Amino acid sequence: MGFFKQVMLERNMISHANKVTAINIAAMKVLLGWSIGNIIVGGILLFFSSGLLLSFSQMTVGWNIVNLIISLVGLNMTKSMSTTLMSSLNPISLIRYIHSVEKILVFNSGLDIAYAIFGIYLIEKGTMLESSMWSGFGAAVMVQGLFLLTFDSVLYFLNRRVAREVFEEIAQVQEG
Repeated sequence: MGFFKQVMLERNMISHANKVTAINIAAMKVLLGWSIGNIIVGGILLFFSSGLLLSFSQMTVGWNIVNLIISLVGLNMTKSMSTTLMSSLNPISLIRYIHSVEKILVFNSGLDIAYAIFGIYLIEKGTMLESSMWSGFGAAVMVQGLFLLTFDSVLYFLNRRVAREVFEEIAQVQEG
């Protein structure tokens, strides 16, 4: 590979690394916003609701305290991993990084589906026991699971798109 092609490949890898980092940082900010919004709305509803809505609000607040922690840790880890990635950036390290993010997102998507199914189970249990608590908890778990499934799926496809761009870039350099 000629010097010019090597320089162009490295410049483009930096661009791709910045793109994937920006995507993942933005995603953690979306999750942070989702969790804060849910904590605020759920917290307010705790004082003005009863029955099913009270249980829904309790689970929503609890679930989103966890989401808040995950988003803050994820934001910190993404920034840290970006620094590490940039210090030893090459096409292989970038592809490995994106692949590791994708594996986490696929695993998370499986969990998200399980959460939604578990939420349906809790709603059914609440219906059978005539318990607004179980139904409220189930509805909250289902809503959170479906949101997270959408979130993780979109994030997976955004990362996948950058990975495809990296592969195409490598193929072009090798062809030319």
